Amino acid sequence: ASIINDNYHIENRMMLEGEIINTTGEVIEIPESLNEISLSKNIFGVVRFDAIINGKLINSYTADGILVCTPTGSTAYNLSCSGPIVDPTAEIITLTPIAPHTIINRSIIISDNSIVELKITELRRNTRCYVLYDGQEIEVFNGDTIKIRKSDKVTKIIKFEDRSFIDTIRENIS
Repeated sequence: ASIINDNYHIENRMMLEGEIINTTGEVIEIPESLNEISLSKNIFGVVRFDAIINGKLINSYTADGILVCTPTGSTAYNLSCSGPIVDPTAEIITLTPIAPHTIINRSIIISDNSIVELKITELRRNTRCYVLYDGQEIEVFNGDTIKIRKSDKVTKIIKFEDRSFIDTIRENIS
């Protein structure tokens, strides 16, 4: 009934996309993802990787992985990794390390027009590593680079209530 009566609005949600460039130069496309594109290892070991934004190294991590999130994905896995809660209509990208082996465990929030590169520098013995995007996975290897950027495509979400993001946060905190 709400749709028939035009009692709704549509929110556009940004998405991410990217590619994996392996050591032979082969390019594997990462399709659009609504929540996040992550680098994650299996049960054993850790992965070492460099996080590069717009061609500049921001940090070298030894961790279980990293999440590169859209605002929509900020309240799922990102939140459980101590990442920030982000308004789903914001136009930003959040990087949150997964169980980093460092004293400082902070998310980094960057502009939506940034290019994120994750370069795998070491996989310790028996460690397998994957790029995960909205439930799909691609195995990656030592020396591979993952490039992630905002997609030109958006997800359209139909909203029936006039409840704001702030109202939802306030209700869930109290």
